[in-house]
Formats: sequence, structure tokens, C-alpha cells
Amino acid sequence: MNTGKTTLDAKGARLLKDVDPRLKKLFEEVALQNGHQFFITEGARSAKRQLELFNRGASKLDGQSPRTLSQHQLGRAVDVAMWDSSAQAVSWAWPPYYSFATLVKQIAGRNGIEIEWGGDWKTFKDGPHFQLKPGT
Repeated sequence: MNTGKTTLDAKGARLLKDVDPRLKKLFEEVALQNGHQFFITEGARSAKRQLELFNRGASKLDGQSPRTLSQHQLGRAVDVAMWDSSAQAVSWAWPPYYSFATLVKQIAGRNGIEIEWGGDWKTFKDGPHFQLKPGT
């Protein structure tokens, strides 16, 4: 778990291994920034994992049809969790995700990476989710 160090932990690096190189570069650079303690919880995922999350209600896509493949299945999405050092636990509260998303978007913009944040979606708000914009 990354608790504020300036590099990704081993699990985070492993989860980024099979994502689009642009996302990998982006989150490696984000990890070098101070002030946000986070870790990667999901990168590329299998159809089996996608179906498991769909069945739990954690995804809106069943991932079984090529027309409904999730961006994670395509290696075009990353999920994160924010770490609350005072509580020594993961935080699902929205304020840290807004702040973190601002940083991710700034770094993506500097690197010419077109990114979407699930917290900006009109329905099914997903604060931990970042993906490459469709068509990029």
C-alpha cells in the first residue's frame, strides 16, 4: 500500500503493468507528487473479474459482450483508493477524491493525455475511477 511514499508500491506497479502505457506513465508521475496518499486498486481486469463486479453492483457493464467490455477489460482504466493517514485506513469520503482528481487531470493535461474521471459523470458517480477518453 502506498502511504505517501514517492513511488508506487509493488502491488500498484503490478496492477499498472497491463494498462495502456499512457495511464501507466500518468499514475507513475502522480505517485511522485507529495500531498496525496493513494494506492491502485484495479488496473486491467479479466472478463471473470468484470462479471464478479457487475454481479455485486460495483460495475454497470457485464463485460461479456464485445459491445459492453469495460474500459478496465481494455486496459484503459485505473481505480484508486485514498489513504487517510490519521485513521490509518482507506477513505471513501469524496473530498480527497476531488482534490486527487484535480492533480491527475493537471498532470494528464501536461502530458497530453486525455482522461475522464468517474466523479465527473452525471450518473453512476465513481470517484476512484479514471479512464482514457473514448476514441483516444
